[in-house]
Amino acid sequence: MLELMVTLIVAAVLVVGVVPNLSSFVKRNRAASTANDLLAAIQYARSEALTRGTSVYLCRRPQTADSSAACTDSNLTTASHCSCVTTTTATTADGWEDGWLVVADSDRSDSVSAGDTLLQVQNALGGGFTVRGNANVSDQIGFRQDSTAAGSIGSLFICGPGTETASTSERIRHARKLVISRIGQTTVGSFTSGDISANRCAAS
Repeated sequence: MLELMVTLIVAAVLVVGVVPNLSSFVKRNRAASTANDLLAAIQYARSEALTRGTSVYLCRRPQTADSSAACTDSNLTTASHCSCVTTTTATTADGWEDGWLVVADSDRSDSVSAGDTLLQVQNALGGGFTVRGNANVSDQIGFRQDSTAAGSIGSLFICGPGTETASTSERIRHARKLVISRIGQTTVGSFTSGDISANRCAAS
């Protein structure tokens, strides 16, 4: 009985010490994975612009009740779940966390339209994560045929679930930022003091 009690006490100590660290590890990895997924989409869009010799756009899409709903060239810009969001309303996406589309400007209209080619579809991220863009990248990121950014100079901010905004909080320490330069290069970094003071992490 004594040995069993000692074993249970040791197990309890291990659980108390390991579970919080494991939770933090999972959240940190999820933030890094989300940043990498979005970075890959941005790099893909840039590469396709150069390969196809036309502008390519990465845009956030509306919320959809059915994540498996078809999104194809034929219903691009017409279906509520297969179009680019340009404003935030009660029935559209809050941010990039609700998914995105990569679209080639096949008809060279300098915008996403019905005659374009859908290249990639990303469904909602889930898990309470938020991805919000500042200024020129709040809704769309574009690349010209020479792979430079088409007016899309800005940053995307990736934050985990919760409401904490203090610089010392786990949520802010795990947050990631994607910075898109004028020449189209994108880098991944941590939040700066300016990002923290500007409250770049939206409450999930």
